[in-house]
Amino acid sequence: MSATNEHVNSLDQTSSTAAGHPFDHPSADIILRSSDDVDFRVLKSFLSLASPVFRDMFTIPQPHPPRESDIKDGLPVVQLTETRTVLEKILLICYPSYFGGVRGLTRLDEWERVAEVAGKYQMEAAMQHIFAELNKSTFTKSDPVRVFALAVRFQMPHVARSAAKYSLSLPLARHSYFPGLKDISGADLHHLLQYHLDCGEAASQALRSWHIRNSDNQTWAWYSCKNLKARPCCSQAGVLGGLSTSWWATYAKETYDALRERPSRQTVESGDLAATAINQASSCPGCSKKAPSNMARFRALIVEEIDKAVLGIKLKLEFEDNDGSAT
Repeated sequence: MSATNEHVNSLDQTSSTAAGHPFDHPSADIILRSSDDVDFRVLKSFLSLASPVFRDMFTIPQPHPPRESDIKDGLPVVQLTETRTVLEKILLICYPSYFGGVRGLTRLDEWERVAEVAGKYQMEAAMQHIFAELNKSTFTKSDPVRVFALAVRFQMPHVARSAAKYSLSLPLARHSYFPGLKDISGADLHHLLQYHLDCGEAASQALRSWHIRNSDNQTWAWYSCKNLKARPCCSQAGVLGGLSTSWWATYAKETYDALRERPSRQTVESGDLAATAINQASSCPGCSKKAPSNMARFRALIVEEIDKAVLGIKLKLEFEDNDGSAT
């Protein structure tokens, strides 16, 4: 046996391991090796369609004869810097029968790494798929500011706007620092904060407007109570430009302030402030009968008003302006 054959045989017995299905197809014509020595046997045609970087890589003339260290089982080996986990996810997206490789990701930093690889290899279709799946994931609701930063970094306007909307349920001014903020500009962060402030103004004004429009409507317990002078809980109070019982005035003012900080229907739907108001109303014979059902009806109505008000607020995205796109 020649020295060359001995070297090739020894390479076949290296510590690298096989990735397994579907990266074990007998028609594979190249091996991609991860940074942690896992071999993915893939088809150049799939990768060339998914990535112009891979396409160009495959068209670069190779040395003749090829270096023995670049061959395994007769196939060329390309060493990559990505780990098995990240490489597997991005390659699954490239395979037509397995489009959806990112669904198993359980941490937001994993999504970020996969997106970075898609960007590195200019995989436009994969990038669109990654962010479409991210937008449907729980992270957009549970960690919207980080998702916003990631979407802005990779210029995904639909996901950025979706995440910004979910961020309205948070007191954004008190959001803690995270490393992804370094990947967006001060202008990007300013636009998110301004969007939050504008939505807070719109949502709180929706409550004020409803109160002023309905302050003469005697179907509501807090406007029609007959014990306004007899009981402290129902003493007449002015709030947000209208008169009501004091218990509802307190509720309206606290909800108004909460909406300025968290301009989302969840602020009203959480029910904490409403429960306190209903408890205060229970000491009044007149209010106690109507308050629970009236509060439930009011909250159902006002969240629709809040949604309409917030829908009219537009988020500015710096990268759209730079591209000359409309916001």
